Amino acid sequence: YVVTPAPPLFSADSLNRRYNTLQSIGESKMANNLIDDVANGRSVSNIEYSFADSQVASEFKSALAIAYESEVTVLTTHTRVMLAPQLFANKDTVIFDEDIMGELMFTSSITTAKVNRVIDNVLSLIGDGENSKVQSTKDFYLDMLNIQLEITDLVDGQVGTFKTQIRYRNRTNLFERLSQIEGTAGFIKLIKADYAIQILNWNSVSSYHFGNVRGFDECFSKIIVLSASADSYFYDRLLSKEDGYDFFHSGTASNIEPIKQDTTKSYSRSTLGKGEFPKVDSDIVLTYKAYSGSFKGKEQQEYYFGNTLGIDSFKGKDISVVGTPIAPSESTIIKAVLLNVPYASTRKSKQTVRTNHHEFTLFTFEDKNLAEIEVKIAEAEISQTIGRGRSTRTSSKIDLHSAIPMIETDKFIGKKFTVSNNLLPVIESTEYIEREGILDWLDGVRAEDKKNREDGIEPFQYELFI
Repeated sequence: YVVTPAPPLFSADSLNRRYNTLQSIGESKMANNLIDDVANGRSVSNIEYSFADSQVASEFKSALAIAYESEVTVLTTHTRVMLAPQLFANKDTVIFDEDIMGELMFTSSITTAKVNRVIDNVLSLIGDGENSKVQSTKDFYLDMLNIQLEITDLVDGQVGTFKTQIRYRNRTNLFERLSQIEGTAGFIKLIKADYAIQILNWNSVSSYHFGNVRGFDECFSKIIVLSASADSYFYDRLLSKEDGYDFFHSGTASNIEPIKQDTTKSYSRSTLGKGEFPKVDSDIVLTYKAYSGSFKGKEQQEYYFGNTLGIDSFKGKDISVVGTPIAPSESTIIKAVLLNVPYASTRKSKQTVRTNHHEFTLFTFEDKNLAEIEVKIAEAEISQTIGRGRSTRTSSKIDLHSAIPMIETDKFIGKKFTVSNNLLPVIESTEYIEREGILDWLDGVRAEDKKNREDGIEPFQYELFI
């Protein structure tokens, strides 16, 4: 196999920033053109670079070509495949080794104040663009005025479609010039978004929350995603069975050492902020980034909720996981917009939540659709984090402290909740719940459901929740 090279590192910081900006805003063609210009010693607007930088660009370009043209297996990043799939067109199958939902449904945010500062700064740099004798400068100026008009027309709570509603006089010229101005990457992502919504948060800070939905390129005949935390709820809404999509669940593996979970508290950021920390069993504590070094006598970890995907350095080690990583409400709302999931209210209160396997109370959205999205995202994050010990293959001992009961858990301690699933018998939790019997019963239900499907009988209602 061959491996695509790591991003180039130039001696000219301005060149690194320009390349990284173009990649981050999805302009891979412009990024490749930049590399080509530097490799061939051509001038680059507002950037001075050395002969050594030209060598770096040339070597990077050659290494990429070798990988792209290779007839053997190519190891690369998810992002590179999604941004430049045609460069791998000689490959029949692509395999993603982790959940790819973050690439299929990209979301981000930028404050309204930041957007206004960027627009004001760019217009100030252009100057009297309307009367410029240089057509590209005049186009840039008029395009920025048009963008300003479209953005300011979006009122709080209204959904905008900037990607399609903004009309450019010269699109290439606009993005090339914007990418040359520092601090514009977030603004560029906003105006390229499929959907955006302006929201005033609880702290009276106005922000634009936006995102894009991407599909898999047709150049690949087969795409496989392997993940322990992928959820069919999201994939079913983004991919079509008519295009050959299917989602397979291979079962729940048993842990060598039982995972313990304390559901007494949510151990939210605010709870930890008050100094209320649980008693943990391990020296390694994985939690929120802001509190990764706050546990007395425990070393600060470089990994935390949000960046544990694929990490293997904790394999076989005892781990304590603390927290209920609920995403900001605005992040959940924009995901609902991207998924075309309707919602009637964004209010939150204490609600009864029903997941695939449990029923419990949680402070979440009153709207059931938003609550489902919020909890599923938190479940996936917790699942990824407790999975770092590889407890189904090693003797890693995991203790979890979170309000959301997880299917991976073997022993529950704490407040009562219900183990349920539409057709499952209701079992109230105690200090110890054996999950094997429940899962065996569920396997039987699935087998019967499969037979009914083959016989043309209407499927069980539980399919809505599994």
